[in-house]
Amino acid sequence: MRNDYAFASLPDRAVRELKQLESRLYEELGEEITLIAYEKEPPGADSTACRADLKGE
Repeated sequence: MRNDYAFASLPDRAVRELKQLESRLYEELGEEITLIAYEKEPPGADSTACRADLKGE
């Protein structure tokens, strides 16, 4: 599955909304939650550039 998806490029408003949801989840659950947005890549796309900072992938 990981090879079929790349990190999504989101507008600032969407990023703010995700961060607000993370904060609400923290308040409700008492645990830090990180939400990550992915988008399906077209066949043959190279996703290595967006994953360059990840270790062991």
